[in-house]
Amino acid sequence: MWPHVPETVKQLKDEVEERYGVSLGRVMTAVNEEYARDESPLHAGDTVAFIPPVSGG
Repeated sequence: MWPHVPETVKQLKDEVEERYGVSLGRVMTAVNEEYARDESPLHAGDTVAFIPPVSGG
């Protein structure tokens, strides 16, 4: 659980980057199993997933 609910996906990404020293600039984000943009709002109880870039063929 995160200590509070950031207002947007971007704010959450910024907090994760600062807290854990990782870069999330190229990851996709899903909120409640739906792709979400950085400006998408977050609400208490949302499930957020960070999806790393992948390659395939």
